[in-house]
Amino acid sequence: ETVRAESLVEALESPLSGDEIMALAGIGPGEQVGRLKAALEDDVIEGRLRSGDLDGAKARLMEHLRNDAK
Repeated sequence: ETVRAESLVEALESPLSGDEIMALAGIGPGEQVGRLKAALEDDVIEGRLRSGDLDGAKARLMEHLRNDAK
């Protein structure tokens, strides 16, 4: 049961790591990285993004960045 719970948690994680978010967004470590990663995790949980969809995650990241700039 513990293995299944861990698999479920992994399935709901952001497809992009904090390092990948920083590289793609051109930002350094900080609160913004955490907010972006949390937004991607929310996208997975809410069904807007599949957990293994790297291309989709990159597109959603860019959307979140545009929305943050507003």
